[in-house]
Amino acid sequence: MSEQWAEGPELTVNVGMTDEEIRATAVMAAAHSWASAGILTLPGRDEAMVETAVKFAAFIRGGTP
Repeated sequence: MSEQWAEGPELTVNVGMTDEEIRATAVMAAAHSWASAGILTLPGRDEAMVETAVKFAAFIRGGTP
């Protein structure tokens, strides 16, 4: 199956991604965003990073964070 691109008002980023791929991408994006911000140690950081990953996953699935 070849890739297909369609023009439209919205971008769907999860086309063809499995749930596991969406979760892995969201976790990597969250970890990268926290590290880029220089937040390496903070009480509750892990829980906050997971919340960020959940928001990224919702965005990837086409929802709003």
